[in-house]
Amino acid sequence: KMINKCKITTQTEMAKQNTKQVDLALRELNAARNGFDIFVNRKDIESYIDNVENKCIKIIELSRYTREIPEEVMDKIEKASEIFDEMYIIFTDYTLKETKKVAKEHRDKDPILFGAFIDKDSDDSKKIYVENRLFFIADWVEERCDLTLEEIVKDVKGKSGKDITYKVTTPKDEEEIKKYLSSFSNPIEDMEPTNIFDKVKEAVKAYYKEVFGEKRTFDYIPPSGKLLGEEELMNMIDASLDMWLTAGRFNKEFEQKFAKYLGVKYALSTNSGSSANLLAFSALTSHKLGSKRLKKGDEVISVAAGFPTTINPIIQNGMVPVFVDCEIGTYNIDADLIEDAITDKTRAIFLAHTLGNSYDLDKIMRLAKKYNLWVIEDSCDALGGEYKCQKIGTIGHIGTFSFYPAHHLTMGEGGAVVTNDAQLYKIIMSFRDWGRDCCCPPGNDGVCGKRFSQQLGNLPYGYDHKYTYSHVGYNLKITDWQAALGCSQIDKLDGFLEKRKNNAELLTRLLSDMQDCLILPVIKDGVKPSWFGYLISVKEGAPFTKQELVEYLENNGIGTRQLFAGNILRQPMIVDYDINFKVGNSKLMNSRDLTEETYKMLPNTEFIMNNTFWVGTFPALGEKEITKIANTIKEFVKSKM
Repeated sequence: KMINKCKITTQTEMAKQNTKQVDLALRELNAARNGFDIFVNRKDIESYIDNVENKCIKIIELSRYTREIPEEVMDKIEKASEIFDEMYIIFTDYTLKETKKVAKEHRDKDPILFGAFIDKDSDDSKKIYVENRLFFIADWVEERCDLTLEEIVKDVKGKSGKDITYKVTTPKDEEEIKKYLSSFSNPIEDMEPTNIFDKVKEAVKAYYKEVFGEKRTFDYIPPSGKLLGEEELMNMIDASLDMWLTAGRFNKEFEQKFAKYLGVKYALSTNSGSSANLLAFSALTSHKLGSKRLKKGDEVISVAAGFPTTINPIIQNGMVPVFVDCEIGTYNIDADLIEDAITDKTRAIFLAHTLGNSYDLDKIMRLAKKYNLWVIEDSCDALGGEYKCQKIGTIGHIGTFSFYPAHHLTMGEGGAVVTNDAQLYKIIMSFRDWGRDCCCPPGNDGVCGKRFSQQLGNLPYGYDHKYTYSHVGYNLKITDWQAALGCSQIDKLDGFLEKRKNNAELLTRLLSDMQDCLILPVIKDGVKPSWFGYLISVKEGAPFTKQELVEYLENNGIGTRQLFAGNILRQPMIVDYDINFKVGNSKLMNSRDLTEETYKMLPNTEFIMNNTFWVGTFPALGEKEITKIANTIKEFVKSKM
């Protein structure tokens, strides 16, 4: 009984799905009819007719999977038949010249199926071509739906008011066609389907080839950039045609792919790396974490040499950033200085892996365990990098990533938060999705089974869980269009990373004889960087300054970037506001009281601000561009020696 029940349920669900697909096919068929003049103007009648035929066939074919065809489906099949008849009549009135051309092309492609029997000089070639195409369809329809060829002929003849004969030219030709058709159990299933989306895909490929097909060349070599192919464009068009708009099937696919790539249990997309940082840090303030939650006034270990949105969430949540100095060469936090900065108010460590080069996670995780601290890995510039064979961003409690165009993969704008902790995952999702307590996906209400059976806050019992909010959250989701781009990019990620690695290694080889004046990147044992860019520092005492070198490079077509904020304590966002902070084991300070003596407490951070910059390694750059970067640097250095 249970098996039979399951069978009936499956058939019912299949019928529902078929009805949905019939709806879709019918909409596409109507769109084809409405766009007929456009197809004619583009002299694309061949593909258009293929499309109309296949839509009719698809609608009929879909219904055969159920034991009985629902009445509403039959109505739609009849409507589709009417549309096809209408299109047939329009086509028979089309110019003889264009149709002869199409017939000839078909004859060249498949002499048997597509009209070898058409006499190219005959005035009836147009009529015969259409007759034989309809014959092919009608043969299959007759087999499946008890519709005879004569009935179809009669129906179309009545609508057209013309004396149309559906016969092939000679008995021999008719026998050849029948023999060809009989070689297939279902000829339609063995044909490659042609529909509107196929036409769109072909057009997209042609457009990409025409506009972006040539290999990119650089008059100016930028420090960062994206690398997109026709696959990305195709996915974006696919997502657009869905018209779903917000996160949907592509987002689900991306989150699954991303989690699998990193080897984590949970991945949540968001609209930027900065939002990922905000979500990660805000999640640690949740009341659901009990005594482990972060509170206003708590201290968080970080660095001043980096990007502001690693620091901003600390300040925005009313906590105190504690700045520890960096190492020269890796430009990461000096892990040996961290413990001295920890107090009884320290609750978390929030650090970025500088330009894809990992900091010492062994030391940091030991300290986190010893002092019961949260660790957030800002991996926005480090996707794909590894620390002792583990992916960067997966070792701390939470990892964050960015998919801005400059990054290792892009969504245009986008980011992600990852974790292995189920509770943190739900909290992060809540903060991302308006702060709501419900974690049911869009369009799937009541997945938890408790939608109307809970009492939270001071709400009445049974208040709709979808509209119950447990956090002061945000709306930081992405669109499915962005996710579609990410799905294509992540398939290429390993290739991107290999290219970045090769470019960085080539720069190191080419600049190795410049180390009297320049400091090149340092890689610690167990670290496998995923180079976001290539950091270079001008040594103290060199016969030139960083500013002079950077200006020379820019004037000679080589793009450069600073290590982001330099020393963030010198930025207007700090200096012009009232912000509490600490440096190392100092007492609590306020940004209104900053002096040059304060900055001297971070000597390496000051050095980075004054002496360090980076150039590009992104995948669109090849040996030619990397060699030009290195040679231009060497030319400048030699001119100053």
